[in-house]
Amino acid sequence: MSQYGYLVCHECREILFLGKFVQPTGKPNYFHIGGPDEPRNSEKPERTKAVWKFLADHVGHAIGVVTDYDDNFDDVAQYRAIGGDTIDDISFEDYLKDFMG
Repeated sequence: MSQYGYLVCHECREILFLGKFVQPTGKPNYFHIGGPDEPRNSEKPERTKAVWKFLADHVGHAIGVVTDYDDNFDDVAQYRAIGGDTIDDISFEDYLKDFMG
């Protein structure tokens, strides 16, 4: 069964989807979004910039990486999603507007 990871700021109630948690037989462990022919997450400029902006925006906050198997994930799933597609979420385009990093 697949496990998905999210970068989370509990103080601001924001969440950034990292992708499927991939655990090959050895190291490294990593997150991946898309099929096997999709580029690695680190090769996706918009996603990489969003991670760096998220870290910069939440310096000093209680941030962490959670999976959909965490006990409190039902609460976390209600946070505002960066790159999400519901009315309360924020698109990558809007999130990254004017980001200098």
